[in-house]
Order: sequence, then C-alpha cells, then structure tokens
Amino acid sequence: MKKEYYVDLGLLIILMITTLFTITQIDNNSYIIMFIVFLVLSAYVNFKFRIVLKYPYEGKFSYFEKMTFLLMELGKISYFISITDIVYVNPNLDDHDFTVYGKLAFILYLLLFKATSYVSDDKLIYHFSKMVDIKDIKDYELREKSFNIYYLSLHLENGDVLKLRLSDYNYQKLQKFQFGIE
Repeated sequence: MKKEYYVDLGLLIILMITTLFTITQIDNNSYIIMFIVFLVLSAYVNFKFRIVLKYPYEGKFSYFEKMTFLLMELGKISYFISITDIVYVNPNLDDHDFTVYGKLAFILYLLLFKATSYVSDDKLIYHFSKMVDIKDIKDYELREKSFNIYYLSLHLENGDVLKLRLSDYNYQKLQKFQFGIE
C-alpha cells in the first residue's frame, strides 16, 4: 500500500501546484470554494493515509477498498481536468457547474477511503488515524458481512466502542491475534 500512498501524494502535489497557478483566474467564488474544499480534504486524507509508512498494510485490498481508492484518484484527475478546463480550455463558457459540483461525489469517496481500518502486526489501525493495541480489545461483535468485508463493533478495555470495517484478510488476522489461532 506504500505505492498507493506515493501515487496519491504525487497527484496531490500536482493538484496543489496547478491550483496555485490557476485559482486566481477563476471568476466564480463558489467554484473556488469547491476546489479548495476538495483540495483540503484530499490533503487531509493523504496526511492520514501516511500511517501506512509506519504500519504497513498487509494482504490485499478488499474490492471496496480498491474501488474507493480508484475513485479517489479519479477524483483528483477529474479535479485537474476541471480546473484546467475552466481556466485554459473553455474560460468563456458561463456554466461549468456540472464539472465543478461533480466533485461532491468524489469528496464522498475521499471520506469512504479515509474510513479504512486494518491490522498491522499486533496493532489495529482504525480509520488511518488511531492505533489500538489488539490486547486492548475486550471483545468484538460481527454486525454484518457483505462480500469480503466484515462490519464490526469493537469493545475496548477502556469502554470505548469502535465501529469499523475490515477486509477478509484483516478479519482473519484479528481473529488470529484475539484467539491465538495459528
């Protein structure tokens, strides 16, 4: 998953540079706000995503994680195309609403990808931001299984309850640590 992180970081840097040179040439303030919101959320997700450098994601992405990552990257490519279209290709066109406000769907995918959780060694990485020692998990409840994704409620020793989703590989790994299965 380190490669995916670097791809995401590379696209984010390209977007930041492009935005720096083009944002002042956009006349519509709501377009500027939309582009800035997308860029800030992309930077936030990438900042959280960097946890994979310290705690590597092992195994394969689930189909859901692959899809959200791909759509997140397509959103960044769409951002680049949209901002260059507004500034350089069709600056005289009055209505760019569809290309700009279409980023709302990609913002959703950014947030869905940010909710990824996984097991790395004896740590549970919760939503790319919180690290939980597996020994601190008192018990967990399987709420639902859909395709190869497990939706869980984890009860921690300190009384916190975490709701998350794990891929099949990570769920098996959690069971192995939790129950000592070899």
